Amino acid sequence: MSPPGQPRQEKRQRLQRMLADIGFEIDDAMRRKLEDNQRLLQQAWDLQPVDRTPVTAWSQVNGAEDPLRRRHDLVENVKPQLLGILQDLRNGYDRLAGVVRNFNTTLLASAFGCHIRIMENGQDWAEPVIQDIDQVASLKVPDLSHDGLLPEYLEDIAILRDVLPPEVTVGNRILLGPIDHIYWLRGANPLFIDMFDHPDAVHRMFSVVTEAHIQLLHASHEAARWSFTPDEVHFDTMVHAECKGLVMFSDDGSVNLSPELFAEFVAPYNRRLLEEFGGGLIHTCGACEHLLEEYAKLPATGVELNLRLVNYDKAREILEGKVIVTYGGLIPADSYEKSLRRTIEEARRGGLILTGIPPEVLQDLRERERKIAFEGWSPS
Repeated sequence: MSPPGQPRQEKRQRLQRMLADIGFEIDDAMRRKLEDNQRLLQQAWDLQPVDRTPVTAWSQVNGAEDPLRRRHDLVENVKPQLLGILQDLRNGYDRLAGVVRNFNTTLLASAFGCHIRIMENGQDWAEPVIQDIDQVASLKVPDLSHDGLLPEYLEDIAILRDVLPPEVTVGNRILLGPIDHIYWLRGANPLFIDMFDHPDAVHRMFSVVTEAHIQLLHASHEAARWSFTPDEVHFDTMVHAECKGLVMFSDDGSVNLSPELFAEFVAPYNRRLLEEFGGGLIHTCGACEHLLEEYAKLPATGVELNLRLVNYDKAREILEGKVIVTYGGLIPADSYEKSLRRTIEEARRGGLILTGIPPEVLQDLRERERKIAFEGWSPS
């Protein structure tokens, strides 16, 4: 296992050996597939009709069993992602090629001083560092060159960009949005109480965390030598993968709030992030129908939803003008066949992208698309 602080040149050499050992190469066929995927996703994100249902994926293949090794060894961190790119493209997914330096969800929490625990299943947990509301007055933006995992993260991004083929984007792993970061720093229940008892302190937490997120994301883009524009669809982060706009973040914690509390405490900082980076994707995997109208007011390019918990027709109406990315499923219907057909018909019009569905469902989608084409259906 490569310990933290491993010399930069040694990391480069180990990465180069790993690429040779696994035979990682984007051949001509894969390059053509990636170009076609880029065309398809750009049309979908531009809300234009498409010739097939966009289905993206982000797979990891044969990762190390030791969660600490997966976390801290750069080679073990990205090797399963590189193998996943090859697997996903061969399986016909419409993904783009990209990897992240994956410290899971506690990267920024580590820089604020949270103690990070790694569970047996590999998931991480940050122990709240703000035990008393008076501590918020001294909360400050972390030092990118010194605090927590940030120096290792930014160094490793630069190394990955130097070593990996140009077709492979080095994306971001600053996945959490402002409220989810604050859940780590303060804890959920104390935060809810603070919203009523100490609203000014809550706004200060959100302000500091959002500024930290912005500084880190700019530094990440610079280390990865990004040249994307906000209008260009690109690989951004793991699991949710591609987006238009230069930021992608989760807003899972907001599902616990009323629309009024969301508008007061969360929306201004989500807006700040989105405006800074020219739009982007908000992910939420909970029952968030009560927040759809608030999401519609934000300058997000798209919203990722769990359609098992959110009604698609309601979301489509309220989020008009935004892309909907489904989290792991088709549009629900009375039967699997109807679900397939409804999903295809909606996706073909543009503005709907599927992610996280298994290969057998992808095959069924493609089979039904061929049947629909034979019947002469086309998007209106």
